[in-house]
Amino acid sequence: LTVGLSVHQSSDGDLVSRVVRVLDDTGLPPASLILGIPVEALPATEAADNLRVLASIGVHTALDNFGTAPDELALLEDLPVRSVRLARRLVERQARSIGDSPLADALLALSRLVHQAGATVIVDGVHTQEQADWWQAAGADSAMGDLFGATRAPGD
Repeated sequence: LTVGLSVHQSSDGDLVSRVVRVLDDTGLPPASLILGIPVEALPATEAADNLRVLASIGVHTALDNFGTAPDELALLEDLPVRSVRLARRLVERQARSIGDSPLADALLALSRLVHQAGATVIVDGVHTQEQADWWQAAGADSAMGDLFGATRAPGD
């Protein structure tokens, strides 16, 4: 189960207790929950602390909206992150690029750097088989998007 949190939710002082309560109530193993925290939330100490505690109880932690900024790469060294979900804008931009391009080279390098840091690469916004093939060749570990099924409302 993958849940993307907002910046506000990521910094909530009650986040950890709420997640623990939901895990207890549902019986879901912590490792079966992937919680995505937006990179823009991490300058807040509370969000980073929440990520650390959630990782320590076995929740799969991910950085959402991950891009190419050096400070975002540094987060992989500073925090117990198991995955990054690339920013949708990068995925959409790659889909519009033709052949070899500086962006394609940067995305290939980014995938390698994320793997070197011990995290997996998730891409969101894959709409065609051609995109899925490109990202698989680029080293993405998993993908989401209309090709695989539509996003569902939390109640569903």
